[in-house]
Parts: sequence; C-alpha cells; structure tokens
Amino acid sequence: MVLEAGIYELSVSINDSSGNENSIAYRLNVDKKLIEITADNLEKNYGELDPPLTYTIASGGLVFNDSIIGILERESGERVGDYNIGIGSLSIDKINNYDLTFIGGIFTISDHNAPFVELTQNETEIEWGIDSINITWLAEDETLYEVLFNLTSPEGMLIFESSNFGGEILFEPLNLTELGIYTVSLWANDSAGNENSTFLTFSPALIFNVV
Repeated sequence: MVLEAGIYELSVSINDSSGNENSIAYRLNVDKKLIEITADNLEKNYGELDPPLTYTIASGGLVFNDSIIGILERESGERVGDYNIGIGSLSIDKINNYDLTFIGGIFTISDHNAPFVELTQNETEIEWGIDSINITWLAEDETLYEVLFNLTSPEGMLIFESSNFGGEILFEPLNLTELGIYTVSLWANDSAGNENSTFLTFSPALIFNVV
C-alpha cells in the first residue's frame, strides 16, 4: 500500500479471552518528497525557431510511476538578448506528494548577423600635451540603421560624438587636456534590431626627458 503525503491517525486495540482490552493510538506523518528541477540554459540564433525547452532534475527524484507533466515557458520576444525561462505549466502528476523547487534558466537569442564595427588608431602611445591621435571608425551592414561613435574623457565627459556610419577624426592636444584613460566607443544596429559594439582606450602619458 502506498500512502499519500499527509498525517494519518492509527489506532491498535487488543483484548483477551476474558474481555480485557487495551488500545494505543499512533500518528503517522508522511512527508512530501523534496525535488528540485532546474531549467536548462538554451540558445538560438536570431531568426531561428526555438528549440524545445528542457530541464534537469537537480536533486531528489520521482518515485513509483509518478511523472513530470506540462512544459516550461520563456519570456516572449525575438530580438537579440536574454529571456527568462519560467516554470510554465510544468508540474508532477502527483504534486501533492512533492515539495517542488524550481530554478529558472536563461534563453539567449544570439546575433550572428550583427553589423560589422571597427575602430582603428594611428598611435598606441602619445605624449600628453604634444602628440595628436587619429581615430577611424566604420560600421557596415546591409540594413544598417543607427550608429553612435563617441569619445569620452577620463572623467566621463563627452568630448565628441557622431552618428555617421564611418569617418576619421584627429584629436589634438587641445582636445585631450586631462591625464588619464580616454574611451572611444562605436555602437551600431540594423533594421532588425541586431546590435554590435566595440571600444578602445588610450592614455596620454607625461614623458620627461633627462638631460
């Protein structure tokens, strides 16, 4: 006999041929079985159909002929990015006998068709107050939509920005008045919402000549 989870009251009575009786009561507590199910992290390329959402029993397990029913669900959306995988309708056919813990996963839509972005610089080392630096940027895609190129100072202040798909600019000492790390970044997307970005840094240095 298989008992469901819950509390059971048991009573045992005995007597003898003389009619003497005795009895005792018991309480039986059948605990729920612990089980942990984890959604598997999954990935697909942009534009592809979703693969089946799968899971792993991380701890515990099913007993007898009990089975897992239902399906997982993920957040809706088809743009490149991460989406949470939730429990959906997933359950156990005899759920009243289980203490189920569910850990969600991440469904990633990757972009293998992102716009091409490139930054180049003509110098890797420059002297502060003396040297200039030339930066070239380029973003390419058949359906290129937006581009943002910018230079920020070591203090995070915007020095220059452009929405041109490509270009070249010379930053002279009068533009680079602070010591520290300057950041050049390039971001682009296409009409389908696919994104790509890159960045580079440079740091003008103080150079002392000993004579």
